Amino acid sequence: VADGALAVKNMHLLATAMRIGSYWSSWFEHFTGSADGVAFNGLCLSEGDRWLGVFCIGASDRLGNYRATRMVVGSFASWYGVTSCKEGSQHDGEPSPKRQRKDETKHVSPDLSVSQVRELIEARRSIFPKDYTGVDVSSSCIDHMLDAARWAPTHGKTEPWRFVVFAGEARNRLIDATLAYYRARDSEFWKSAWGGEFGGFADFEAHVERQRREKWLR
Repeated sequence: VADGALAVKNMHLLATAMRIGSYWSSWFEHFTGSADGVAFNGLCLSEGDRWLGVFCIGASDRLGNYRATRMVVGSFASWYGVTSCKEGSQHDGEPSPKRQRKDETKHVSPDLSVSQVRELIEARRSIFPKDYTGVDVSSSCIDHMLDAARWAPTHGKTEPWRFVVFAGEARNRLIDATLAYYRARDSEFWKSAWGGEFGGFADFEAHVERQRREKWLR
């Protein structure tokens, strides 16, 4: 799961660099975590397959209008065996040698300044469908994001993820399958799901259909 999250983060950053709106949607989370959701993608829950979630992208003209706020480093980070950042962050001991990558010469460290990388990280934000223009994102941009995802760190270089792209009419299939799953949930589910925001499936369905019409498929 952590590896997949890092892969999504890579796509998020590249989407920001390409000025494409993107966000990780919570509205599918119960469905994607279920056996029905795993089967919908042709996977097998009993074999350890998991569907982590839905990452949405869209062209947007609102990318420059959002500013995120974050706590300062000193309020959430503690330093052990290290001098402070301002004093150079000298770590104890020597770093252990790392195994050479076979394709190391093909992927040398880019000539980017620390400030350039920080600007990209700080510019990353979630852009939701209400701020999408409806203009299609090109297949080449999607390919670039998927290529960035595969460079996320993984345990033992297993690259345990697979990506499925839902575009055009396929988006309706995803939404319909999601609604079918939630239609079968009982009243106890709706008391806790999303903090009890929806009184039941009828309320949720009305919300999703409005989203489908006004945002997701605009």
